[in-house]
Amino acid sequence: MRRTLVTIAALGLLVACKEAPPPAADPKPPEPEAPASQPASQPSPSNPHGVAEAPKPVEVEPAPPPVEPSADAPDPKPPYDFKPSAAGALCRYTYKQVVNEVLGGDFYAGQEIEASYVLRAKALKAGLGFVLEAEAETLKMRGKREDVHTDLDFSRAADIRRVEGGADATVEPDTVAWFALLNRPVKIHLDPRGRFVRLDGGDAVRKRFLALHPPRPRKDPRYVKLAEVRLSDEAIAERFLPYAVHIFEEGPLEKGRKDTEQLEVFTPDHRARAMRARRIDHKDKKILFETRWGFAPSEEENIVPKSPDANVLAFLGGEGSELVSFEAENPCFLQAAQTRSVQHTWRGQIRGEPVTSERKTITTTIWRKAGSI
Repeated sequence: MRRTLVTIAALGLLVACKEAPPPAADPKPPEPEAPASQPASQPSPSNPHGVAEAPKPVEVEPAPPPVEPSADAPDPKPPYDFKPSAAGALCRYTYKQVVNEVLGGDFYAGQEIEASYVLRAKALKAGLGFVLEAEAETLKMRGKREDVHTDLDFSRAADIRRVEGGADATVEPDTVAWFALLNRPVKIHLDPRGRFVRLDGGDAVRKRFLALHPPRPRKDPRYVKLAEVRLSDEAIAERFLPYAVHIFEEGPLEKGRKDTEQLEVFTPDHRARAMRARRIDHKDKKILFETRWGFAPSEEENIVPKSPDANVLAFLGGEGSELVSFEAENPCFLQAAQTRSVQHTWRGQIRGEPVTSERKTITTTIWRKAGSI
């Protein structure tokens, strides 16, 4: 029941890249409890009134094979610094994210986002790192929340008008965040080791994101701050380069390097005390970078102001991971998988009845390199 196509692909990627035990003893995050979206409820002989039925799993297709390095890719030799690509070189990617929300053990809502984007190498003086210009090109989204189904494709003019009118802004903010990035290039500056340095263009994206909302949330201090967290420069960079904000901050990237540390992290819904374990390794011609997370409630206040109308109440904890594979010297990564599983106390209404329950949100994201020019 829990094995959606994206989750199967994530597991295939993890198995294909795994060589040694993870850097920490944290268990792997659980897979989604239910498919990201379900077929709309329609009248039928067995269901003449079109009454909403229990969610059913989608058919599972075989996982695609992992992306392999090119035949002429060099063997990894530490330190694993990257070489800037020639100016104008382009890499294409597909992005797929499945989010499922489970209330009290029952499927409540889910969405699936599919996007495609490009990374273009920009000229930069030798020894100063490198710059990749990222631009989202396509976007599709489908989702279900209780009995409401959503299907958006930004190749359809009617769907563009719907989002521009603010119809989905507060219901599907991650979709709107991607829409704010469509055809709006941002420049991601990285050091020679691939670590994120800064981003150019983030203010324009955040302004566009808020412009896609009705007037009230546009001016709400809480929602403005939430938008700043959801689309911070680091968060934008992570959408396109999942390794850039997680790679080691300093020192050489070399086989066998690992560390474990505690730090505070922010998300739109909570502030958490995190335990992070990282390691880097290689297998055949692939460099592997892995991160494992454990999240616990923080005693510090979140930087997003509390709202008396918020559905999400106390943060209960969670876990997560990232796994990214590269060719040697090439900043255009081959593929990546990220998982997050977090739990909150949730208060809201279901079919008109007030409910307070435990909510688990499971997010699985897959990036795959689709080609280079």
